Amino acid sequence: MRSSLIIFMSVLLGLGILTTWQAHAHNDRNEYPHRLVIQISSGDHEVHARAINEAALLKRLLGVNNVDIAIVTFGPGIDILTKASHHTRQIRNLMLQGASFYACDTTLKHEYYKHGKPLELLHGVNVIDNGIEQVMSLQEKGYVYLSM
Repeated sequence: MRSSLIIFMSVLLGLGILTTWQAHAHNDRNEYPHRLVIQISSGDHEVHARAINEAALLKRLLGVNNVDIAIVTFGPGIDILTKASHHTRQIRNLMLQGASFYACDTTLKHEYYKHGKPLELLHGVNVIDNGIEQVMSLQEKGYVYLSM
């Protein structure tokens, strides 16, 4: 009886250690304690500046490795991710700190048909099918939503 109890306790202890190890391994890969998605759909340069400043501030306050920031652009807001943007330096700095930037392909196609040439996006920008769908998907994964 006593040996059965010792075996049972050993199994429980082993499972506890394995579960703890798996949780730490999972957190070390891609889990951040904080996740934020910022939607930019305005072409206003002041709105762009606020969004970039808020993202940089959160990285400073919470720590680069403690907050995952995704910035999703569509409509007139996509201008912030072009090579002509006033915020290229700040965007590149945020990319170096792990922030992700997304441009809506629907908007890119619309701009191409409107102007007859493609928009030149900054290197490192992810092109996604639809900006609103991306925002929804990130919210479903636990990202806090901020609209600019």
